[in-house]
Amino acid sequence: MPSLTFANVPSFCSRLDFTSHRVEVDLSPFTFIECAALVYLGMVLRSRSESTDFVVTQPRDERVRDYMERQNFWARFGFRDPPVRRHFGAFTSLNEIVDIERRAGVEDQIE
Repeated sequence: MPSLTFANVPSFCSRLDFTSHRVEVDLSPFTFIECAALVYLGMVLRSRSESTDFVVTQPRDERVRDYMERQNFWARFGFRDPPVRRHFGAFTSLNEIVDIERRAGVEDQIE
């Protein structure tokens, strides 16, 4: 059961061929992706997005695809042609977690 974790995402990214104008990113075998690995991967891809087109093969595992969408991965890291968007109910996204301010009483304002 292959997983993309914070421990192995650097080696995954190091195997991507950034010498080409079109970089293929094959996420199809992953059945689990850690949040930290998703952020790491997104930052690596976004740092190269001005000069590179990415061809991303989505994970075959529907749960992983759903997770990536709930975390707003495609929009957050600036993919020009995101996959067909799915609509979810009230899930907490990484964006909401990152944007919470540290101040007294903020927990009462979070819906």
